[in-house]
Amino acid sequence: MIELNQTYEMNNVISYRAKMTQQEMNDTMNRLGAFIKDSGLTKNGCVTTTTFSVENVSGAQLMDIEILCPVDKACNVPQGFTFKPKFRLTNAAKITHKGSPANMQNSVNELVGYLNQNKLTPITSLYNVTVNEPKSPADIDGMVVDMYIGVSNNIL
Repeated sequence: MIELNQTYEMNNVISYRAKMTQQEMNDTMNRLGAFIKDSGLTKNGCVTTTTFSVENVSGAQLMDIEILCPVDKACNVPQGFTFKPKFRLTNAAKITHKGSPANMQNSVNELVGYLNQNKLTPITSLYNVTVNEPKSPADIDGMVVDMYIGVSNNIL
């Protein structure tokens, strides 16, 4: 089911944006987790990612991606990371994907099809909010991801 006029907000957000491979993204997520733990911070919400573009460079897939992680309080972040006191996405369309990430593209296609059919214009990239992350490969079918995309208010 697609919901409209949704708002997604986070406070005290640690952000990292770069062009990286899937392995580099995994390494960055591990570094972020270690920083949070070592700094005495607590994750205060869901990890959110958004991909701005994907390109192939020398046979490797490079994603221009941003990782956003809310924590319980303001902090100084390591070099390369950014601290955002507030993150707010408004007037968004939302779809919830439940199940294996291998089938996530089906949910994306449903959302994009809905936007096209209803002449809604996306104005942001797609934000993936991991609501329920699998604890092990056996739990992969229990994964839940809310996907948000900001749409224009304009009527043209």
